[in-house]
Amino acid sequence: MQCYASRQPEEINHATAGTIRSMKTAIWIGITIGGTVGSWLGAMPDHGNWFGGWSILGSLIGSLVGIWAAYKIAKNYL
Repeated sequence: MQCYASRQPEEINHATAGTIRSMKTAIWIGITIGGTVGSWLGAMPDHGNWFGGWSILGSLIGSLVGIWAAYKIAKNYL
């Protein structure tokens, strides 16, 4: 993956900017879905407590998995 920080803004074409925007959107969707599913799974052993320690830990792990999965999917298909 190229580093876009070293390039001048006029050097980044619209196709690249659109791809970056699409990847950011995919990652945000991955964070949302992964965090929600992880929080829901973490609430199960804590008797449905969505603000318990297991739920927060599950949300963290789910969000990280969501970021990883969305990055892989966006990199291969966008």
